[in-house]
Amino acid sequence: MNPGNRIGLALAGLALFITTPLSAEDVAYDLNIKSQPLAAALKDFAEQSGLQVVYYSQLAEGEESPDVSGTMTADQAMSRLLASTDLTFDTMGNDTVVVEEAPSMAVSEVTSGSGNLQPMPSAMMMSRASTSGSKRRSQASGLEQADEGMPANEPIKRLEEVIVTGTNISGVRNRTTPVLQFGREAIDLSGAATVEEFLRTVPQNTSTITATASNSSNPFDTDDNFAASSIDLRGLGAGSTLVLLNGRRMAPYGFQGGFVDLSTLPLGVIERIDVQTDGASAVYGSDAVAGVVNFITRRDFEGLEAGVRYGTVTDGEREELQFNLTGGFEWNSGGAFFGGQYMDRSALLAADRDFVDSQIIVNPGATLFPEDETFGLVASVEQGVGGKLTLAADVLYGFSERLTNIAFFDRSDRVETDSITVNTTAEYAIDDNLQVAFFVDYSNNVADRSDSRDDFQSGAEFENETTVLEGQLNGKLFALPGGKASFAIGGLYRDELNVQGTATRSERDVSAVYGELLLPIVGAENEIPFVEALDVSIALRYEDYSDFGETLNPKFGVRWAFVDEFAVRGSYSESFRAPNLGSVNAQEQLIFFAAPAEFLTVAPPPPQNPNLPDGIAGFVGVANGSPLTEETAETFAVGFDYESSRIPGLSLSATYFDISYTDRIEDVLPLDIIQNPSFSSLLDLDPDPAFINSLLARADEPGLNFDYFFPIPLDSAQPEDFQVVFFGGFQNLAIREIAGFDLTGTYLFDTTVGTFNAGLNVSYMSDYEVALSANDPLVDEVDSPYRPLSLRFRGTIGWSHGGLAVQTAINFADDYTDNVGEPIDSFTTVDLSVVYEASSRFDDTVFGRTRIGLSAINLFDQDPPFLRTLDGFNFDAVNGNALGRFVSVRVTKSW
Repeated sequence: MNPGNRIGLALAGLALFITTPLSAEDVAYDLNIKSQPLAAALKDFAEQSGLQVVYYSQLAEGEESPDVSGTMTADQAMSRLLASTDLTFDTMGNDTVVVEEAPSMAVSEVTSGSGNLQPMPSAMMMSRASTSGSKRRSQASGLEQADEGMPANEPIKRLEEVIVTGTNISGVRNRTTPVLQFGREAIDLSGAATVEEFLRTVPQNTSTITATASNSSNPFDTDDNFAASSIDLRGLGAGSTLVLLNGRRMAPYGFQGGFVDLSTLPLGVIERIDVQTDGASAVYGSDAVAGVVNFITRRDFEGLEAGVRYGTVTDGEREELQFNLTGGFEWNSGGAFFGGQYMDRSALLAADRDFVDSQIIVNPGATLFPEDETFGLVASVEQGVGGKLTLAADVLYGFSERLTNIAFFDRSDRVETDSITVNTTAEYAIDDNLQVAFFVDYSNNVADRSDSRDDFQSGAEFENETTVLEGQLNGKLFALPGGKASFAIGGLYRDELNVQGTATRSERDVSAVYGELLLPIVGAENEIPFVEALDVSIALRYEDYSDFGETLNPKFGVRWAFVDEFAVRGSYSESFRAPNLGSVNAQEQLIFFAAPAEFLTVAPPPPQNPNLPDGIAGFVGVANGSPLTEETAETFAVGFDYESSRIPGLSLSATYFDISYTDRIEDVLPLDIIQNPSFSSLLDLDPDPAFINSLLARADEPGLNFDYFFPIPLDSAQPEDFQVVFFGGFQNLAIREIAGFDLTGTYLFDTTVGTFNAGLNVSYMSDYEVALSANDPLVDEVDSPYRPLSLRFRGTIGWSHGGLAVQTAINFADDYTDNVGEPIDSFTTVDLSVVYEASSRFDDTVFGRTRIGLSAINLFDQDPPFLRTLDGFNFDAVNGNALGRFVSVRVTKSW
């Protein structure tokens, strides 16, 4: 974008800051509420404060409240009243408090609105919905409250499904499964501008697929990925993590089709991000081997919010300019929401970093971070019909254009991506205990790649399309001593389409039926010493693939609460993942190139070819020539949750996980084969001359991707010019055994000078063993390049007072060794974010309802640990970051 356009867009963004003040200061109330059943306590609070309190009556069943007395705000009082429960609350406008289930509050590793797993002050959690209209509605909780007359403990009609990650049962948490939850405040205080940037702060994510840094040396990314990003839990591959939008699937990325591209999902529309860290194929189907990431968009929003953000590195030329616009409005029986994000970013050149080896890089304009332009839009609408029927739709549109200057070749690649997702729901409440829902989902992703060799004329176009038809029945079944048993049953039909240029077009269909049971065996009514609660969950899913056969996947879970403060839980699941259509139909590739012989580290250097310079060898790569089979996995997880009553505000969770993954498919690239002993069986150091001749003769074969980057002309090349042959592309890696621990903790406490909070999220990987076949020994690859490290963590410390909030975060990645035994240093960075929201005394000025955020990512400008790489970039893009210090300012205006 040229400077004139950038200035024009900035002025347009600033022109949005016209104020219509609607905010008000918190009011303190004199309260005297005795310890009693929660329903009675909420009624007393409503009477003493004069506020309306709205909640489902069944939420308060069996719950007790403590004494709450003194002068305090509504937020402080509600926090204390609900402290010993699994409930949370939200403030609608100036006079309504909504009590609701925290979708994953009691599950391992979950916090409420956490700033990277730390609670934020309740004042930061208040809804910004206006009070206009005759009714106030929280779409997130599905509650509706008339302005007058409704008793606080009256059952409220459910308008919309509460989105809960880890189960198909509507509005019910499955406490047996671990879920990390990141709220709106965590996102704002992270300093991240995109979904990918935020997910990189999650230690359980290995970030093997990224659009914002060159990964040409990463053997677990692909040569086709210059424009997409995703999440990769546990390092099992991005395709093994299921990505959902409001609980529904999206089409995979255009080129390979093995993962969902998150690069155009607007971060500003996200209300929370749920990360389930155990297997979930029994609940969600294929791809949920390592876990699930569910993006829940903002819904309880009324009014308009506009923002502008500018950021830059302090060393180099990379700049970012971002605009956000969010709006929502509601009527008596429904509501609508929209949010858009536009971003323009300039490139960061490899020459701007001292650790880059400029003698290896062929292209003087090679980029570490590409130049890109992205746009994303989310729109949602919901309409109630006749009191029992609810119709809803979500639409996500994304566009991106990225330009990458390739290190190895003096050329540039440009990728344009268009994607659209439309998810529709019709839900009917048969009675208070039974609901039926129908879903129709459509998603399409198209990627078009071209390069400067043909003046960026349209190159190969790749497309993935997914259509889903699903019906579901869920609700309450029968009473158990611990409460009512909940269930969900359903069936679906899914059609998948993959198109790769003009070469291949393939399609498959999937049929599935599934069921879930959540059984509260012990609860408040029948608890006994050391068994305060006992929940059992069972899930079973049958799937039939038109090309890879049938599969039946179970999941079992249990949660046992010894006392109110402490509970243990465990789960066992089996998973199935069919090869994605992009890998099954991947175009066969031959590549001939010359490279330093010393890059072959798993074997003695090949003999010197007299036709090549000293130390240079000839390499031949053969990719995508092997048939693929399905993947299967078994996952076991066990852990505990601790909510301290002795130290209010302290919570701890831990999970041990063990995953046995069979026939895992990876796109194996050259560097891994020639430098990683695990892949030695894919290497031929004494190739048959006749075989080399047969490969050279295929130069003009239709449908073959033939690349020749060799100093000797093709028609003069001889078999003896090539000393090394490797067989890469998509391969079934027979075994992957991983194990480790997650540990999370939060601590929140109030003082006379403000609220302090601290959080910690630790991922420890004890084993990451890989073998190519059942006959090969397992090789532990933890603490090796581009693989999970034994220790990663993010710790945060925050403080807030009034409208000011400050957070400092420390990110740590452990040291390791490269493939020849050279030590690689650990990587520690510090982030700092400051957010200020103008107080009510500015309501009558242009600054009313204005929020200003300042952030510095990698505050001390740490270089990534040095790792010698084939492309000369010399860093590990999975376990390090070459961006350096990045500072930004964001201004957001609401009215």
